[in-house]
Amino acid sequence: MGRQSIKQHAAIMSYGRQMTNQVTLHIEGGCATFGADGIELTPWFTRHRLRIPWANVMFVSPSPAVRRDGGEWFVSPVPPVRRHGLDTFPSRGEHITPAALRNTLRFYCFEVALNARADLLASAGFFTRMWLLLTVWLKPLYVAEDEPHPSNGCIKLYLRKRWLRKNGSSLLSALDIIERFSKFDLLIHTD
Repeated sequence: MGRQSIKQHAAIMSYGRQMTNQVTLHIEGGCATFGADGIELTPWFTRHRLRIPWANVMFVSPSPAVRRDGGEWFVSPVPPVRRHGLDTFPSRGEHITPAALRNTLRFYCFEVALNARADLLASAGFFTRMWLLLTVWLKPLYVAEDEPHPSNGCIKLYLRKRWLRKNGSSLLSALDIIERFSKFDLLIHTD
């Protein structure tokens, strides 16, 4: 089996659910649909969809970070931190299941790093641009010299907590789709 087929087999076998080609997550201010073509954002006040093809996505950074192990999703363990001369112990990397998501809300947002943020703004009208800037927080990515990159950007998709409690399997399907068409990485910011 090649790399792609191993990933697909793991996605099919995880939690005994079939691999889906599209899943919609409820985010603050609208919906985000993850599918084979990319991510579609729909503000709550309009039916106009903003399409982000996977070619425009550099990576996705879920909070908290996740990892797949043997077809199942786990919260990535936090490395030990040295405070007051003592090492704090890392978390054990909790198993992510719909039942666990109902009991505790660990997922707050997906941060999506974009190759070209101008492509997202090109098809947006005035109110949709305001939604992108004020709700989804479209902003530039910064390079090592603390200068904004001229084209790269980032959006934050905050998941609605009440919806997530009832729809944990949708989150797991979204993680499967992101892994299939993009990659996970860590986004560091100082704000």
